[in-house]
Amino acid sequence: MISESPAVNAQELTELTKKCYWSHVDKNGPVPPKIPELGCCWPWKACFTKKGYGRMVRLINGKKKQVLAHRIGYALQRGPVPENLRVLHHCDNRACQRGSHMYLGTDAENMRDCALRETRKTKITNAQVVELLGLADKHTQQFLADKYRISRVQVSRIIHGKRRQHVEVGGLDTASPQ
Repeated sequence: MISESPAVNAQELTELTKKCYWSHVDKNGPVPPKIPELGCCWPWKACFTKKGYGRMVRLINGKKKQVLAHRIGYALQRGPVPENLRVLHHCDNRACQRGSHMYLGTDAENMRDCALRETRKTKITNAQVVELLGLADKHTQQFLADKYRISRVQVSRIIHGKRRQHVEVGGLDTASPQ
């Protein structure tokens, strides 16, 4: 079970936890397409929750607990994370660990921001399908879903040829069997 909202203070993290955390962060990730001025995302490279958030195990009160990685990342880069607040992403990339892309907020603020940005509500163009397919072997399906603002299931369907079969990729028709 993920302990989604434990308080996190960088001073309480062991050197091993810090080293483990940074070993799973890619500082050369893609630039968020809708907000390029943020600079590149730093995607998590290890284990993920079903919702696409990075996760790692750490000791809390002597017990191993799974914690959302971006909470640890925020604490290391920006400061303590209180138990009653969430770590939100300006870039809308759940896997992103870059401190400047994260901010603290409540559940209500998170819902409001999602509604304002219409997270996951935009349609994907044929050109974006081609781009997505070109990135599919380099990124997680959740990362691609966040990037193109579609569901992870939709990304999977596109990659496996169950949606957008009519789109031609590099001269190949995605409708033809592979």
